[in-house]
Amino acid sequence: MRLTLIQFNRLKVASLREEGHRDDPENIKERPPLKGVRFHIAAWVSWWRKAERRRFYNDEEDKVEEPAYPQKPRNRPTTEDKEEYTERVREWEAGKPHKVEVKVQG
Repeated sequence: MRLTLIQFNRLKVASLREEGHRDDPENIKERPPLKGVRFHIAAWVSWWRKAERRRFYNDEEDKVEEPAYPQKPRNRPTTEDKEEYTERVREWEAGKPHKVEVKVQG
């Protein structure tokens, strides 16, 4: 089905919103989540030569990452005794976050 320029302009004008009604609740729609493809490219270049071809590859391995956490508490021999220090170390170890599995997208 081919549309003439006049028919196309009529369709285009009919689909536009009225001025000043952009933020009305019936005009706001949630966008679907983005789905992307992740790929990697490898090549090399030096002063005298360059790679004959680029290499495309995809990392399909899931990883287990450990989130960042503050350093282990230091011993303060002048201000605290050994029991207080071991208590602080126990609290520090109990508050460590669990490892997070990172799954490959795409």
